Parts: sequence; structure tokens; C-alpha cells
Amino acid sequence: MGKTATRKRMTSNANDPAQDYLTMFDARSQLVAASLNMGWQLALTVLIPLFIGVKLDQRFDTSPSLTLTALFIAIAGSAVLITRTFKDMSQQQALVDAANKTKRKTKKVKARTDA
Repeated sequence: MGKTATRKRMTSNANDPAQDYLTMFDARSQLVAASLNMGWQLALTVLIPLFIGVKLDQRFDTSPSLTLTALFIAIAGSAVLITRTFKDMSQQQALVDAANKTKRKTKKVKARTDA
């Protein structure tokens, strides 16, 4: 019985390579999705104000002033977008870490009760 209890403890505490791979794959896919999402949002955040600024400059014949104003608006919008995306990713990672911590605690409790 001693060997069986030892084996149970070892296997329940050991990391499962398949689970580790799935966790890593999930984290990668979330990072790629967040990066692509932020990429197109940044493109729109920069291009739309610049396009509007150039068109307004052409219409009112105020060469670079409205385009530069639009550029500063685009830079501010990009900073807000990056900050918001970073905050969302950090919160999401904190939730995943908390869930993993809970899973590890339950595995340890199971291993103790099985022994």
C-alpha cells in the first residue's frame, strides 16, 4: 500500500504535459487575437483622424494645421487604446492565474485525501 500511495501522490502533483501544451496554446492564441484586434483598432484610430484632417485642410485651405491637430488626436486615441488593451489583457491573465491557483489547491487537497 505504501508504493501505491506514493505513486498517487506523485502523479497527482506532477504536471501533465498535454495540459501544459493546451494551456500554452490557449495563451498564445489569446495573445495573437488581442494583437490582431489592437492592430486594426490602431490603424483605424490613426487613419480616420488623419484622413479627416487632410480633407478639412484641402477644403479650408489651411495647409498643415488641421492635419497636425488630427495627428495629435490620433496619438492620444492610440495611447488610450493601448492602455485599455493592456489593462484588459492584465485582468484576463489575473483571472486565468486565479483559476489555475484554485485548480492546484484542489489537486493538492485531493492528493492528501487519497494518501
